[in-house]
Amino acid sequence: MHEALSRAPIEDDTLLALLVLAFAGQNVRVDSGAGGDFRFGGRFGRHAAALFDAEGKFAFDTDTLRIAARGVLIDVLSCREGISKSGIVALVEEDECWAIVAISFPHLFTAFERRRAEQTIKDSWPDAWEAIFGTILAPCESRRKDQRAFEAEHAADWIVVSAIASDQQKEFVECVATPGGKRGPGTEERRFLVPSGEYEIGRFGFVIDPDRHPVYAGPSSFIGWRGRGSP
Repeated sequence: MHEALSRAPIEDDTLLALLVLAFAGQNVRVDSGAGGDFRFGGRFGRHAAALFDAEGKFAFDTDTLRIAARGVLIDVLSCREGISKSGIVALVEEDECWAIVAISFPHLFTAFERRRAEQTIKDSWPDAWEAIFGTILAPCESRRKDQRAFEAEHAADWIVVSAIASDQQKEFVECVATPGGKRGPGTEERRFLVPSGEYEIGRFGFVIDPDRHPVYAGPSSFIGWRGRGSP
């Protein structure tokens, strides 16, 4: 990725678009993974400094501006995983960062790497993929899009958020489920018993079938549920 951003031909409009993505993350702490020990954005000032003269006035040519822009992109898109967890760029994981570059400069990557990059973008940003390439992703082509469809279809269903093999009811799984699989304060929870042979979590969660999986109000195998009211 560093080689592509440093040396590959980049049209000015593409460079500006990438910079928009980079600066969208400036509201958060970014510890760059591009090398060195520059924390809290400390390495970014050197790029801006190249654009000023000794009197603090803008003084640069187009090539200097392009070099500075590439440097910022390398540093920002190399933010260390786990450091920043809010803002647009902070949510771009390492795999997604290199996928953006691979899609932008396909001639620098192998066919296998390009396929991986394409799938990463489809899984993470299906709306962007469809808008850019003028296509509609079919079911099973994008994990994020499939998850949205699952959540819309089962918004009113009870979806398991926690499960444990029941100590009280042998060959059953004790499940805690919430409407639509939601979590957080104030969310209604119910317990159900599901036969062990039936319980498979699936891609996005196990959906309770009220006709087959009864509400359970007995003693719980969950430590946090012991002594709580039922269900």
